[in-house]
Amino acid sequence: MNSRYTSILIILLSFTIFSFKAFAAFPTDIWPQAGQTAQWTVSATNELCFDGTQPGFGPATIATTFGNLVSNDYTGLKIKFDAYISAAGESTTLVLSSNGVWGGKGILIEMNKYSIVGVSNFSYPGTMITSDVPTYQNSIVKTGMYNSFIVDVSAAGIITVTVNGYVCPTTYAAALSVLQAAAPVPRFAYFCAGFTGFKLKNLNVQKASETRQYFTPVTTLPGISYYIDAINGSDIATGTSESDAWKTFVNVNKRVLAAGTKILLKKGSVWNQRLEIRGAGTQDNWIQVDSYGSDSNKPKISLTNHKDDIALLICDLDKTSGTARSQSISYIKIQNIEISDTRMGIYYRSITGTTNTGFVVDNVTFNNINCDPVLIALNSASDKNAEITSQLLASKGNLET
Repeated sequence: MNSRYTSILIILLSFTIFSFKAFAAFPTDIWPQAGQTAQWTVSATNELCFDGTQPGFGPATIATTFGNLVSNDYTGLKIKFDAYISAAGESTTLVLSSNGVWGGKGILIEMNKYSIVGVSNFSYPGTMITSDVPTYQNSIVKTGMYNSFIVDVSAAGIITVTVNGYVCPTTYAAALSVLQAAAPVPRFAYFCAGFTGFKLKNLNVQKASETRQYFTPVTTLPGISYYIDAINGSDIATGTSESDAWKTFVNVNKRVLAAGTKILLKKGSVWNQRLEIRGAGTQDNWIQVDSYGSDSNKPKISLTNHKDDIALLICDLDKTSGTARSQSISYIKIQNIEISDTRMGIYYRSITGTTNTGFVVDNVTFNNINCDPVLIALNSASDKNAEITSQLLASKGNLET
């Protein structure tokens, strides 16, 4: 296919604007239990919240398989999250290997202002993980606010819990027969809220080389320059200089960019992930994606030519929660990069009713854009506008909202 026409088509298709309802949606692999759908919500700041009345049978629960990451084996698993700890002492509980019924089969890690306890198959009393209770209560846990937790399950089933950077002195030896039980399958993990007003955010789950991220509040990047180097960068760097560049797009994709922000990609680098841009510049202070460095090759975003691939998304919706953002996506400039091996090159998506203006694409090379199916469908369609809408809807399958 002629690459010139491919580039033009992808840009034109991507500029179409759709109407989206402003709502907070659950990730598709996390769901409330026991008919508590209305009581569990995802807030406008992308926090998981329980705001209902406690049911009579036990804690409010929300279940997940973390995208089938742990549906058959909970060993080698690391779960990080920030949870609100009640000043009244009610519990926040994580259950692994549950069969979907409170009181069934599972390893519980129960956390409150008094202690952290490990329990097998809901049989109390359990193991006191915070064996140094005075230190935990007086110096570590913070009541009436968020606390940072890491639950690390080794290959042998040894569970280590870290709270606000403090490694609990006692580990919990969970039975492999529970963590790797042959039945029932699939099994679910639970987050259980022991109180109204429960909140959880920044949930990150890792197993082997796979990671799942949920409920990450969208924060703002100040309007300065950020450098990304796929070869020598690090995502724990500041990103604010060439010598302290980030490595991937992870620090950009969940942030709102202030006016004047420049996302600078190092020449010669290749990224196999989508770049997401949210925020608005001004007429005198644009948001820019540009290149830096002396390599002769443009920085490249190269995907897999999957039907859902979108190389660069410009969007005022948060992918995880579906919550509409109030800012426009105006005055954004994309220049001096290469986009390749994708179904859609640049997708500019906003809510109908917002005022957006100023969108520039300059000196961007499009290579091997897989829009042949789109062209074939358009050429054979009697209603071209309807077919464009249909193709865009079909091509956003991995946007989740």
